[in-house]
Amino acid sequence: MPTEGQPDQLLNTARQSLLGDGYGKFDYVEMMVAPDFLLSEKPRVIRKHIAKLLQLEIDQINYVTFMGWLYRYRKRGITHTKTSMAFAPRNLPEDTAWKNFTPSEPVKNEVENKTILVYPYKK
Repeated sequence: MPTEGQPDQLLNTARQSLLGDGYGKFDYVEMMVAPDFLLSEKPRVIRKHIAKLLQLEIDQINYVTFMGWLYRYRKRGITHTKTSMAFAPRNLPEDTAWKNFTPSEPVKNEVENKTILVYPYKK
């Protein structure tokens, strides 16, 4: 059970991580913000939301670092989404016309002589 002080502690830790020079500045942000919001909203809206959530000025969040993290986050999210969608059940009508297909024999097919006209290219 989380105590009353833990959300404030998480905000402080996330704020210190974001303002620090270490690796993984946005790790705590990923835990605090909904994945759908991070995957679908515009970057400027997400940046403003993070600044408001952590009680920071928007300029305190480095734009280049933020955009790089958001790009990598979305790349991970889209990869998982495509994988899960690829195996989704589909309600397609059952078409059995392909069962009557008979492949042609290459020996019986005759190739006709064709003339290819080539025109000079003008710029």
